[in-house]
Amino acid sequence: MKNHFKVTSLLLFAGETSTVMRTFITTVGRYIFVLCLVTPVICQAQSVRYLTPSVSIGGIYDDNIFFSPVQKEEDFVLRLSPEVEAGYETDRLELYGLYTFDAEAYADNSDLNDALMRQHVAIDYLYKLSQLLTLGMYSTYDETEAPGVLNLVTGVNPGRNHARRFSIGPSLDYRLNPRTNLGLNYSFTRDKLAGEAGGDTHASGFNVDREINRTNSASIYYTWYYYKFDSGEDSSSHVPMLGWKHDFNARTSFTLAAGPRFTEGSTEMEVALSAVYLLDRGEITVSYDRSESTVIGEAGTANVQKLGAGISYAFSPDLSLQLSPYYTTGRQSGSSFDVYQLDLEVTYKITDRFSIIGSYVYSLQQGNLDELDTGDVEGNMIYMGVRWTMPSWGNGSTRSRQR
Repeated sequence: MKNHFKVTSLLLFAGETSTVMRTFITTVGRYIFVLCLVTPVICQAQSVRYLTPSVSIGGIYDDNIFFSPVQKEEDFVLRLSPEVEAGYETDRLELYGLYTFDAEAYADNSDLNDALMRQHVAIDYLYKLSQLLTLGMYSTYDETEAPGVLNLVTGVNPGRNHARRFSIGPSLDYRLNPRTNLGLNYSFTRDKLAGEAGGDTHASGFNVDREINRTNSASIYYTWYYYKFDSGEDSSSHVPMLGWKHDFNARTSFTLAAGPRFTEGSTEMEVALSAVYLLDRGEITVSYDRSESTVIGEAGTANVQKLGAGISYAFSPDLSLQLSPYYTTGRQSGSSFDVYQLDLEVTYKITDRFSIIGSYVYSLQQGNLDELDTGDVEGNMIYMGVRWTMPSWGNGSTRSRQR
């Protein structure tokens, strides 16, 4: 094992901004310009503004850095993660932005050192055109050498490779009456894995939500999906669904949405089910989803079922825990996969601005969507680090968001 890390390489990232990153900035900039044109000038209104930098640094032990079924290779990794959040809020407008990146240096595999191992950008816009009408827009950009983190639905990890994702989605919500809301939405997502076919996903639809009484609400959904891949394949799906939410009491709630999914002459069930139980210092969630999803690097879509749970608990104001096990199974054109994963994170706040974070991730992947099945892939990753949140600039504070 080498006795030193090439820490200086972590700082040499200024010239590595990719063409896709510049395209993202240009595209989002155009959207923001258009949104500014339709947003009245409200700078005179009382507003909240903030800009909050933070930085995390920690060590990682990974027993399968290439997530390979054969010849597993372990390594110790030093990770540096700067982050900045910014926001602007008034009674009618909310504008939020986030940028973060991970820089990594490896003890043994120094050729993997990367000042921009991962980048993440997020922008949210919400504007109340009136008391009844709200315009929204979100946009995200991700670039990473660990594409498995982008397969949020399937959990499939294709191994170490360069991947990019760009997503944008405008929405419009109109309150028909005090108990009924109508929503219109559209989203576009572009995925690309190096050396593999990229793909575009378009989704557009509407939803009607109705509050029946204090404990029950009902919803109607319709979504049209269109998938187009660089390999020339394309497909579309129509998904009408009915939804129901019931609050058993102040602590327990249950949500169900289900309906048929019509795809190129075939019919499958689409299901989204979840139950939440609130604890005095946390919550427990259980969920089941049956849906259709793309897998980054693969042409076509997969029929996916996912069963998961989550536990978040605060032992004290300073010590908290999050535990998330899940199981996913999927199939596509005769191929299938099963993914088992466990995520555990413990956070201890030393001060309001300084925290110690420890996490553990276990993953087991059986099967894949390639013609050649090379066997099960198993990995364990342990992280221990510290996070420092710097004082905010402005007159507000950072809003709580997941990265």
